[in-house]
Amino acid sequence: MRVPNLVGMTKAEADAELKKVGLVGDAVNTTTNNCTTGEVTKTDPEANKSVEANDRITVYVCSGVTQVAIPDNVKGMAQADAEKVLHGLGFKTDTQMVDSTAKKGTVTDTSPEPNQNASYGSTVILIISRGNEAVIPPVIGMSRSQALNKLRNAGFTNVHTFSKATDNPSEVGTVTDQDPQANSTVTKDSPINLAIGSEPTPTPSDTPSTSPPASPGG
Repeated sequence: MRVPNLVGMTKAEADAELKKVGLVGDAVNTTTNNCTTGEVTKTDPEANKSVEANDRITVYVCSGVTQVAIPDNVKGMAQADAEKVLHGLGFKTDTQMVDSTAKKGTVTDTSPEPNQNASYGSTVILIISRGNEAVIPPVIGMSRSQALNKLRNAGFTNVHTFSKATDNPSEVGTVTDQDPQANSTVTKDSPINLAIGSEPTPTPSDTPSTSPPASPGG
């Protein structure tokens, strides 16, 4: 007699088919890169092999798709390089763009996260940096030109200045306040406002009144 083809059957269906031809099945759970949970993936001996009555047939039943660990070295890679690595492991990929200080087009994270297991053939989302954020440097105490140069060199393109009176002569012509504050992370086109110290407007002094001239013949 020959082993029947059981691939794609459930365990119960496979047992019934083997019983019909006088064989006995021993089920073994297995994972593969592409199988449906609960279905037979293969047998040993294989289908159509000659066997004797009452021989025992090992029936491999899918207990789930193979789990593959997502590598952590894709973080920091360029998108194309990360996709190549993940495709090589059997994953599909999709992308999600985010505001970030990381270099434009690089992977900042994945979903599922690195070192987690995911099913072979499932989709891993690559979190990709727009490269459009930066950390605001401290510029308080600098001259207007120094502050503007430092912010522009940091990539900021939307800087505004305004005068703000100060009683401290050493602050005149320098940045006395910045908004947002130093070390804040914002997009490079966010408005940044700098207060430049200026001398206070002098208060008009009281002028003494003059008496009208006396009338003749007073």
